[in-house]
Amino acid sequence: MRVSIAMTTFNGEKYLGNQLDSILNQSIKPDELIICDDSSSDKTLQILEDFKNKAEFSVKIYRNEKNLGFRKNFEKAIGLCKEDLIFIADQDDFWFPNKIELMKKFISFKKECFVAINNTELTDEKLIPSGITKLNQVKKFSGNSEGYIPGCCTVLKKEFLSLILPLSKNMEYDSWIHFVAINTNSRLVNNEILQYYRRHESNTTMHPVSKLENINRKERYIKAFKRFFFTSQDKNRRTFNKMNYEESKILKKRLINFAPSSLENSSEISLKMEKFLDKKITAYFLIEKLYKFRLLKKTLLSFFFLFKGKIRFKDLLFIIF
Repeated sequence: MRVSIAMTTFNGEKYLGNQLDSILNQSIKPDELIICDDSSSDKTLQILEDFKNKAEFSVKIYRNEKNLGFRKNFEKAIGLCKEDLIFIADQDDFWFPNKIELMKKFISFKKECFVAINNTELTDEKLIPSGITKLNQVKKFSGNSEGYIPGCCTVLKKEFLSLILPLSKNMEYDSWIHFVAINTNSRLVNNEILQYYRRHESNTTMHPVSKLENINRKERYIKAFKRFFFTSQDKNRRTFNKMNYEESKILKKRLINFAPSSLENSSEISLKMEKFLDKKITAYFLIEKLYKFRLLKKTLLSFFFLFKGKIRFKDLLFIIF
């Protein structure tokens, strides 16, 4: 499979050179690097042009006349990629030399896999490792790996673009990509650390799992305690679940016409994905209904639907705690 890399830049002169060099030093070189610059006013474009002249693979630079913003710029970059696999890259991280090689193999382990994601270690602005991995942070924060979604650690098959483009208007680009993959059971998570995730004063992501300090599990349990005894805590979760329900119905319409041409039994795989999505849609619908009841009835009905296989244990915890 041939490889594209989709990168976006915006005033990234301070750290961009490190990331580009890490791509240049890959054990398996990409076939093309697509870069969409969002009207940078610093030396970013000059750095990109200099890199283009020395790279031994195709480098295409697109400069937006107007600033599109983070989500739209990534949508443009991903949509311009032509090759079989699309790796997503930020402008300020650092890839280990075997990232493309290993993730190219990893995404091929399972034919039903269309999106894969690798682990990453948090560093300071000088790329000094912290010993903290983002995947472990997410597991401590939420109790599972479903919330692990950094775009810069993501690779997807080009066929998957028909499901993710256009991007959701309600989610960030990487949240949407992994929402689609998780809800169609087409994602694999690689625990291996294959890059550094640089933290600095200009980062766009400020979530607790991205900070250079270990997540305290006690905070998660305290939050669960509050949600259990104070129904006012349910509001954000209800809003989140309702959004997931509406977005999953949009995904359902796209999935009807999804037929990956590279696979002989593409219709069978599409059908499996559709059945899995139907279960998720049912769960989102039931969760919305359950939130309308008081605690005791909500709890009893949640266990009933769990017993019937309509929701997962994870969903039950989401509803009650």
